[in-house]
Amino acid sequence: MEMATHFALLLLVALSASSILKPSMAMFLSIDCGATYNETFPVNYINWTSDGEYVHTGESRVVDRNRSTDPVMNTLRVFPKLKKNCYTFPLRQGERVLVRASFYYGNYDGLDSPPTFELQFDGNYWATVNMSKAYLSNPLFGEAIYDVKGNSTSICVAQTLPNQIPFINAIEVRSLGSNMYSQVDSDHALIMKGRFSECVSLGGLVRYPYDEYDRTWITSSIFGGTCVRNEAASVDANTTEDIPPQIVLQMASLAQSTSYYIDLFPRVRDEVLPIYINLYFSEVALLNATERRSFQVYVNNKTYSDPIIPPYQSTYEAYITNVTAASINYLALVPTPDSTLPPLINAFEVYTVTELADGTYSKDVEGLLVLQKSFELLKNWTGDPCLPSPYAWEWVQCNTSTFTPRVIALDLSGFGLSGSLPDFGSMDALQTIDLSYNHLSGPVPDFMTNSFPNLKLLDLSYNQFTGNIPPIYGASNMSIFFNNNCPFGNPCPNTSVLPPPRPSSTTPPPPPPSRPSSGSLEYLSFIISGQQQPITSGSNKRAEKLPLFLGATIQISLLLLLRNFNHE
Repeated sequence: MEMATHFALLLLVALSASSILKPSMAMFLSIDCGATYNETFPVNYINWTSDGEYVHTGESRVVDRNRSTDPVMNTLRVFPKLKKNCYTFPLRQGERVLVRASFYYGNYDGLDSPPTFELQFDGNYWATVNMSKAYLSNPLFGEAIYDVKGNSTSICVAQTLPNQIPFINAIEVRSLGSNMYSQVDSDHALIMKGRFSECVSLGGLVRYPYDEYDRTWITSSIFGGTCVRNEAASVDANTTEDIPPQIVLQMASLAQSTSYYIDLFPRVRDEVLPIYINLYFSEVALLNATERRSFQVYVNNKTYSDPIIPPYQSTYEAYITNVTAASINYLALVPTPDSTLPPLINAFEVYTVTELADGTYSKDVEGLLVLQKSFELLKNWTGDPCLPSPYAWEWVQCNTSTFTPRVIALDLSGFGLSGSLPDFGSMDALQTIDLSYNHLSGPVPDFMTNSFPNLKLLDLSYNQFTGNIPPIYGASNMSIFFNNNCPFGNPCPNTSVLPPPRPSSTTPPPPPPSRPSSGSLEYLSFIISGQQQPITSGSNKRAEKLPLFLGATIQISLLLLLRNFNHE
């Protein structure tokens, strides 16, 4: 009863503060996809914004009223056209962000047929969203932490199977401190597999306003262990790189005695991806001179860390890097021989690590933006033009065999473009430019014939260009088509001729390359165990004799907890 009262007071204080304070970070944006107006919900006082400012495509839908859940999940945006559809958010280059994407089918289309599709960010594969694996009443969500390489970040969904229409319900973008998660460099991203707070309830989920960065912490506890409240009135989390919220440091799971170790065993389902784990420790009592709590991190029978002595009123953070998930048989906190007290843990985070693509060559992107600014209908295409393969924009062809992809072809035949051509000469890797069957007018600009040294095909036929084509420089063996224009002031021919039929934009691309199974959002129900195991030997080599015991497991449904939290 005392503990419940304690947390109730914490909740009231935090919510009262959040009603008058707003996050001070550079970006704290919550997008309610498909919503038509902005709204603030009373649980955590987060302002939710409608998505019209950040996306150019898609259609707003609402879930079946019989499957209605929390308000944010009740609206969604679906994307029946284009193979890739993206949201774009302006940010500072180099900014480290946490991005969360949420999905809830809710039988919005009345078909009872949840789709499978792909989730991407900044031209990188993020996860496979397999809604058929989700509980009917539960959303799925995923979180990624990465550095923004340009002046914006894009979150995309892509169609991977025929008649499987992608959708999204919510996107949240949070700036992180520049030094947070710096154990992983800017060329890699962290994909969250689990973030756990020991013994803190709050409906099973801790997030903003308790965590100023709005990370999601799921409640867990050590089997057979004891939940212990920290005796310190406050705990300084700023002594760690990643600044966990105060509330997750105010409780800890404690092993039964020094004859036991804590087996965390984070069973993420990756086969080859590197794994990154950080663990947080804070002493829960002011120890006397005869007491000592000391333990080490062991990975697979081997000592991984120096002895850890949790500080009182402060926090210590340990890291596990440079291992793959498949290589971890168990992860344990083992008491050192001189420890008089059992090991404890307050919280830990589990991620996989993936390499970030640099993105399409910047000069090519600049040229495409010039085209989009001149021709309104091209603005529907957003996100990286070439990545991830094979999800290039429908009207570009890319060479992705190099580390930095290049655009080598523009196919805008029959797009209904009208007006004069802007200068997209920065795209100097182009080999094919097809602008036939449009309503382009004015003289053919000089850049068209002197900016593309690799150009092999230039098709300007069936337009309203005047004059003639300027002299060609640099290119050899080029094929040029200029028929049905208005050279030398001649009358323009009939421009109502229809172009050859284009492939349907709703046709999905070829099957994507093999993706790591760990990326599937169907696995957001984690299998995580926190098992106490007895130490079978008192010698200094005790860890080498630990049994490879998998222990019991808990099946935790992240989004069920999220749903419950939002309704409390």
